[in-house]
Amino acid sequence: MDSRRFPMKRWFTLGIIMLVIPLTSYTQGLQENTPSKTVDLMKGISPTLTVQPIVPASTATLAAFDRFALELLRESLPAEHNLLISPLSVHLALGMTLNGARGNTALEMLSTLGDSKLGIQDINTASRYWLNSITTKDKNTTVSIANSVWFDQRYSPSTEFLQTNANYFTAGVRKLDFADAGTLAVINKWVSDATEGTIQKIVERLEPDALMVLINTVYFLSDWAAPFDPGETYDRTFYTPDGEITTAFMSKLGRVAYLKGQDAKGIALPYANPRFVFFALMPNDRSGLQEWLDDRKPQTFLRDIRNLVANPTFTRVDLSIPKFEASYEDSLVNELGRMGMSEAFQASMADFSGMSAQATKDLYIGDVIHKTYIRVDEKGTEAAAATAVVMVATAMAFDGITLVFDRPFCYGILDIATGLPLFLGLMEYPEEP
Repeated sequence: MDSRRFPMKRWFTLGIIMLVIPLTSYTQGLQENTPSKTVDLMKGISPTLTVQPIVPASTATLAAFDRFALELLRESLPAEHNLLISPLSVHLALGMTLNGARGNTALEMLSTLGDSKLGIQDINTASRYWLNSITTKDKNTTVSIANSVWFDQRYSPSTEFLQTNANYFTAGVRKLDFADAGTLAVINKWVSDATEGTIQKIVERLEPDALMVLINTVYFLSDWAAPFDPGETYDRTFYTPDGEITTAFMSKLGRVAYLKGQDAKGIALPYANPRFVFFALMPNDRSGLQEWLDDRKPQTFLRDIRNLVANPTFTRVDLSIPKFEASYEDSLVNELGRMGMSEAFQASMADFSGMSAQATKDLYIGDVIHKTYIRVDEKGTEAAAATAVVMVATAMAFDGITLVFDRPFCYGILDIATGLPLFLGLMEYPEEP
């Protein structure tokens, strides 16, 4: 199946929200939303690792994730403005898929996910830890992650494959008739529910040869620890790569976590739950974000950001930053192929025999669809991501620092506890919600 790039909507909000729906609730939700002719493949299958300790991700696995995140960000350029990806969502969706890969297909996927020296079990162990650690629900913050696997009634899946994804990804599974007109609505409703309606569709159509869809969703919603005053929001000029535009800037004067790197400056704004923080970095050089990004090293990019966020200079800052809303859609087939994962997309070479009850090489990846949404305003941030792997059959002048984000900048939402970037974005054309 040919890859396709979806144009990004020209409407933007600065904010990252990770919505993670409690995994148990969405596994149950599959039963409620499935047509009567579908088969519950989870009967007799439930996570068997509940009594085992959740082991943190290894240093090697985190380093591999860092490489994957930066390479995916780079390979997604040039995008049509305001690129926004969720490395975590894509990684988890591919992680579920990896459990069915064998031979060189698995080795290529491991290399793309950051390190061919890692094993499938390393990815599974890290994924289980991230899912359990990041999921958060309190008065002012919701972070949820949900996973699901959908099979066509023509396909007979491996019980071991289903059990492994239940163990490490809490993935619910259902078998449906992909030819049924209502199947798309069922799958997309699950995604919409898991992302609080911010992403209403992940799959637009199912090709006749589609046999399976593996889906991950990430949802984030949180208030700022110190909200901006809406009365201090003013129109200002933002300098895009194509010229000047006028948009709404949120403003704040006070002590802020100021970030100063060798070639960029920025801020870190904590959310109501302090383990999550919004960061924004603006290159000192006005040549552009892509040039700045090209100079980043995969092994140090996110590590440097984590170090900056962990060791800020708290100083008096006159801060102005756009409020924005953005959505992004893309097929990641080309990006992942350039990152080394080519065999998985070739019908004649892909080996996903671990998915089949008969251990046959009858599937390959037809598409990897990635959609994201973010809103950043005076109150806080909301962000969501969904990734679908479609398997098809083979055939600111005052006494302090003034920091005004009035030109393109890189931003993201970082989970301090695990060190993972939930979202990474490049803002070039902000427009208020």
